[in-house]
Amino acid sequence: MQLNPASDNTGILFQVMKDNCVLATIPARINNVVNSSLRTVLSHNQHSIDTTEHLLAAISACGIHNVIVQVWGNEIPIFSGSASEWVFLLECAGVRQQSSTVLSIKIVKDIMVTQGSACCSLHPDVGFHLSYNLNYDHPMIGQQNISMQLDKTTFIKELSQARTFGFIKDLESIRLQGLAQGATLDNTVVFDQLALMNHTPLIWPNEPARHKLVDVVGDLALAGVEIQGRFCGNQSGHALNHRLVKELFSNSDNWVWN
Repeated sequence: MQLNPASDNTGILFQVMKDNCVLATIPARINNVVNSSLRTVLSHNQHSIDTTEHLLAAISACGIHNVIVQVWGNEIPIFSGSASEWVFLLECAGVRQQSSTVLSIKIVKDIMVTQGSACCSLHPDVGFHLSYNLNYDHPMIGQQNISMQLDKTTFIKELSQARTFGFIKDLESIRLQGLAQGATLDNTVVFDQLALMNHTPLIWPNEPARHKLVDVVGDLALAGVEIQGRFCGNQSGHALNHRLVKELFSNSDNWVWN
C-alpha cells in the first residue's frame, strides 16, 4: 500500500488498486463499514479494505485530514499489530498545512449504545477524552482501566505501541471464520489459560486496555470530523464503536459544529 497527499477537503480515502488502475474509491466514513467482527472493514461497489482501524487511528491522532491510501490487495498490513509503524512512517513523511478549515463537532448530549454487559458512550466535555474498562477472567488481564485526554503526543507515547491481543483457545474458531490467517506471536499478543505466550513481555501491564483505545480512535475517525467530547467504553469492541458513531449522527441534536 501507499499513502499519497490529497487536496483540501478530500478527507481520508482508500483506493483499491490493480497495477496502476483504481478499482474502487472508499471514503473512510461510517456508512461504508460492512463488517465489525474483530476489525473494521470498509467497502464500496463490491470492493473492500480489511483491518483499517490501526492506520485510521494513526492518521487521525497525527492530525491528518486529507490523504489517499492506495492498497494493492484487500487488507492493510498488520506490522506489529499496533499503530506505531504507521505513526513512524507518517512522521518520516511529514505533513503540509492546508488552507481549508478543519471540521469538528462538539457533543452536546449523552449518547450510549449497549450490547449485553458491554456499552460505550459519548458525553459533552472539553477536548477529546477517552476512558475504557476491560475485564477478562485471566490472571494476566483481570480488570484494567485507562483514562486520558488525547492529543498527538499522548497517542504516540501512551497508545500507539499497544498491540492487538487474543487467546489461544479462540484461535481455531476465529480461523474458521477466515480471520487471523496471518496471526503470529510477532504481530499479536497471545494468552494461554494462565500466561503470555509471547517471548517478549507486555509493554504496559494494561496493554490490552490501551489497544482497545487505539481501536476506538480508529473507529471514531469514521465520523469524518474531529470530535470534542468524552468517550467511555466498557467491554466494547468495533461493532459497538461503529453503532455509537451511527447513533451520534442519527439525531442532529446530539452535536453542534464547533
